[in-house]
Amino acid sequence: MKGQAARNQQRAKREASRARVRQAAVGVFQEFGFEGTTMKMLAERAGMSVGMIYQLYEGKADLLLDMISGHNASQWEALGALAQRAAGFDGLVHLLALSYGFDLRIPALTGIVVAQSWLWSSEHENQNRQDVARFCKMVGQVLGRGHPNATPTAIEAASQVVYDIYVRGLRAAIFDQATPEACAARLRPMLAVLLRGLDAPG
Repeated sequence: MKGQAARNQQRAKREASRARVRQAAVGVFQEFGFEGTTMKMLAERAGMSVGMIYQLYEGKADLLLDMISGHNASQWEALGALAQRAAGFDGLVHLLALSYGFDLRIPALTGIVVAQSWLWSSEHENQNRQDVARFCKMVGQVLGRGHPNATPTAIEAASQVVYDIYVRGLRAAIFDQATPEACAARLRPMLAVLLRGLDAPG
């Protein structure tokens, strides 16, 4: 019993240290960018040693993904709730606008992720694929409800295309500093063409 309590305490202490590093890293990454940030900078901002940082994270890419994973955790519940009831063209645009709202809370951080995702390990890329699949499943729910005559294969393919369109819009949003609603509105012409394809006779 004491051993378990000690392990729990150790885990809590480690997570508290990781949270401290993540909080410090937001400011450092925004100020110096990914390439300009060093582990020494992160250690100084977090008030700990470089060695301690390396005990918590393998490197900057590992830290960055952990930050984004935590950053995105709160969005899934909200997106899932909307996906359960939204339908049709306007429902899809609303879902994308909500997602942009989460992704653009810290535009500089999201921009770094978009630019540096090639640095991820295979494990991190696998996590990213799971997140993409989760997002596409929500999009598929909205599309399926709005287009009941479309086949499951067509819905799945369309969901992947919506994700690709979303990411293209995200890049523009980061550089143009547009609002989530404006970002989603820009996608309406492409989405309209895609959705017309779902309703076309097989």
